[in-house]
Amino acid sequence: KYDSSGVQQWLQQLGTSDRDSSNSVAVDSNNNVYATGYTYGDLDGVTGAGSYDTFLTKYDSSGNQQWLQQLGTSAGDSSQSVAVDSNNNVYITGYTYGDLDGVTGAGSNAGYSDAFLAKYVIPGPSGPDPCGLGGDAGCSTADLDALYAVFGTSVPPTDATFDLNSDNVVDGADLSEWLSLSATENGHSSAYLRGDTDLDRNVDLADYMALANNFEPSGNGLSTLWQHGNTDGDNDVDLVDYNVLASNFSPAGYGAAAVPEPASVCLLLTALLVLARVRF
Repeated sequence: KYDSSGVQQWLQQLGTSDRDSSNSVAVDSNNNVYATGYTYGDLDGVTGAGSYDTFLTKYDSSGNQQWLQQLGTSAGDSSQSVAVDSNNNVYITGYTYGDLDGVTGAGSNAGYSDAFLAKYVIPGPSGPDPCGLGGDAGCSTADLDALYAVFGTSVPPTDATFDLNSDNVVDGADLSEWLSLSATENGHSSAYLRGDTDLDRNVDLADYMALANNFEPSGNGLSTLWQHGNTDGDNDVDLVDYNVLASNFSPAGYGAAAVPEPASVCLLLTALLVLARVRF
């Protein structure tokens, strides 16, 4: 792997005592890498079917091999290309001189070399993946942006990835599920709190100012993001969001002692200023 500046990040070499070749690579939405090609040997100790076989292998984003599949017949078989769909299922295509997977009868080899297409369903972690919504491997506000973009839609046609509680609709219940699951993924023992606009494990004046600067109760659609103080995924930042933030206000961090009186007074005064600005 090389970064965009041409600096090598990692290298993996895979082979046997015989001839081996990779013909194609693809990357999924979690930056896992798939390579496919052919081998005349027994890759990673997998016994070959004869002559040369197709292989498909997966590496994580750091270059660590996750698994390898070897597919073949007693004749020659080679995968020429690999692709990944939006659900991270993997497809390989190539040619075979035999009957792959024992296909016989109507599906047997028509003579010389035949084309083949194979699909692999890639198992993910047990349960939903809260980190897979925003297009990267981390649980962050990017996932919440993606979740909010499909709020109030049904599954299908919306991708089931966003339906974290599996009730066929994307709504506030999925937001609550994300706050819990993502906190666990990030190593925390309790869910993120609504109002924590930057997900830094405290709800403080920085979060309040994010809400105040984007306070728009009229619902003009301009302030719809979590980091703007939108705690419920609707199309506004209003008093409902303020009340949620105020009830979760914890500048010392989640689970800390009650907010000292000066901090509460400061929050109240700031709220009054915002309300005055909205009124006039």
